[in-house]
Amino acid sequence: METSAKHVHIGAGKIGLGLVGDVSTRLGFDLVLLNRTNPSDPVHAALQSSKRYEIRYTGLGARTRTVENFEYHFYPSADRDLRGEDPAVMAIADPGTRLITIAVEDKYLTSISPLLAAGLNQRVSSGRDPGIVFVVACQNTPRASAIVEEDVRRVLRRSRGDGGDDALDRWAVFCNAVIDRICSKCDVVNGSVVVRAEDYLEWVVQLPQLYPDVLQALLHEHVTMVTADQYEVYEKKKFWGMNAIHLGTAVYAREKGLSLLADAIGNGEIQKRIRLLQKEMAFAIHDFSEGKFTDERFSLDNIEHFSQLVYSRIEASEEDTVHRIIGELMALKEIDKRIADVVEALRQRNATATAIDIAEVLGVADVSTFLGKVNLRLCEPIRLLIARELPYNSGLDLLLSVFAFIEWAFNAYRGTLATVRGAGK
Repeated sequence: METSAKHVHIGAGKIGLGLVGDVSTRLGFDLVLLNRTNPSDPVHAALQSSKRYEIRYTGLGARTRTVENFEYHFYPSADRDLRGEDPAVMAIADPGTRLITIAVEDKYLTSISPLLAAGLNQRVSSGRDPGIVFVVACQNTPRASAIVEEDVRRVLRRSRGDGGDDALDRWAVFCNAVIDRICSKCDVVNGSVVVRAEDYLEWVVQLPQLYPDVLQALLHEHVTMVTADQYEVYEKKKFWGMNAIHLGTAVYAREKGLSLLADAIGNGEIQKRIRLLQKEMAFAIHDFSEGKFTDERFSLDNIEHFSQLVYSRIEASEEDTVHRIIGELMALKEIDKRIADVVEALRQRNATATAIDIAEVLGVADVSTFLGKVNLRLCEPIRLLIARELPYNSGLDLLLSVFAFIEWAFNAYRGTLATVRGAGK
């Protein structure tokens, strides 16, 4: 890779620092970190002043790495305050920028579209050769880069009229990606920013149709490049093999009054439930992978090895909390009053209940709306469960536990079920 290649990353949180910034500097990019203006946050104030931070790796590979000599800029909280001379806009517009990545909270994913649109518009309107730039969203959302591209195009068409986004077809390439690394929140320790991250890392990028060789040259190490069909399997491996297990562990831990995931994994009853869930997810991943690979990377043996690794990673994440996984749901103050009746109906089903039974109770068409309302960040396995794409024995067990948890959150803020049902009549 040429030494002058610049990488702009939007979102200087735990994933931005603990994964993306780590890989970027190892690859030799000139890193630029952008974050929404928040001058009262001590982490971001320290990053802006010192231009350095520490990654403290946990687990068997415990060690420390210092990341430094990067640019750090805030971008305006209000879109109307974006200006062409803003350092964040200029960094995106710079022809030397070859890679743009995004790692923000999922609910803020499209909020960065005006910033991206302003920078990309300035890039292609400068009269200079803008150079190819790859945009990769590193989120817990399926097809996140495609979602960003669609929204950026919408912003450009609104500001420049029909065809205002045509230049993106030649100069900006959006690539979907899957990332996997457990990172703890950033802190300021003795004046320095510290992020704790496990030693394990996986970053998979879907090869684009345009300029795949250019992207492969840029991301020549630490990143797995795969075709579109293969990418879908890696995405399922992450959501079914990691996120579902994280979600199940957190929900089961809350049932037992445990706050740390590592403590939950050490509980005998939870171990059995998680192991059963992992076996079913492994079969689902294997079945989905059939015909997409010429090698054995998704054989049942290899997926079982991955499952054991996931289990060990959760067990070793001593600071990872239940609140991190389901904290948003715990803080909800309003949840659809249908939930109580759904939970009651599901409880009346026996252990042999099928996906069709679940679908009859919930209504498949209502799933997206329902899950969107409860805003559960790691709900992909549950959505797929109801859509009849996953095995259902321990899957049903997990679903029942999730809805029991939702019921608890509902009652905590909205009163008893009787009160809710009475108000709904």
